[in-house]
This record gives sequence, C-alpha cells and structure tokens, in this order.
Amino acid sequence: VKGSPAELAGLKEGDIILTIDGAEIGRGNNLSNLLQTFSIGEKVSIDYLRAGEKKEAVITIGELK
Repeated sequence: VKGSPAELAGLKEGDIILTIDGAEIGRGNNLSNLLQTFSIGEKVSIDYLRAGEKKEAVITIGELK
C-alpha cells in the first residue's frame, strides 16, 4: 500500500515475509496477529524473499487504516 510502513521500508508487491523479529510467519503465527503484538512506532526487523533471494529490512509499526 502506498505510504505504508512496508513500502517505506522498501518492500514491494510479491515479496514474501518470512520472519518478524525472529518469529516465523506461517508456523502458528498469522502475520496480522503477530503484528498486533507490537506497539505503534516500534521498529522490528523482518526477513523476506524477493525473487528467491532472502533480504532483511527494518519496519516501523504503523496504525492500521
């Protein structure tokens, strides 16, 4: 989404988020549920795949609009 924390961190459509602060997505962790455990404004590290290549980024948690 334009202007979202993900876009501001450099993520693009088609990227696959693997972990947030070390917690694996899809292994009992739903992305939206996991994001709710963080506070707005908190910085979290993520690992993601883009075109088969693993990358890292830091995202600042924002408000859901």
